[in-house]
Amino acid sequence: MDVRRWVADQQKAGFAPSTRQGYLITLGQIMRQALQDGVRSNDPTVGISVVVPKKGASNARILTDQELLFALVFLPRGSWPGALLAFDSGLRAPRLQGCGGCG
Repeated sequence: MDVRRWVADQQKAGFAPSTRQGYLITLGQIMRQALQDGVRSNDPTVGISVVVPKKGASNARILTDQELLFALVFLPRGSWPGALLAFDSGLRAPRLQGCGGCG
């Protein structure tokens, strides 16, 4: 059983890292049970892992100053202070609006 290729095929098919990790963990549990039962002589999942990005890690791109100014043109003037604060602090809009648990 080529587990590395199986995991790579899952990635090519578009499965999320957490899904691939869950499948690998489940397969590892099955293989370890098969070892205990004497059905297998090795565990092909040993040494194979799936890197899952940490929660909260973001690939979000930060706006340039020029992009921010362009975006402000399309916002109502009353929204400008909040937009500028969010841009400078990294806070999302719900946090600025006092909705700490929203969004």
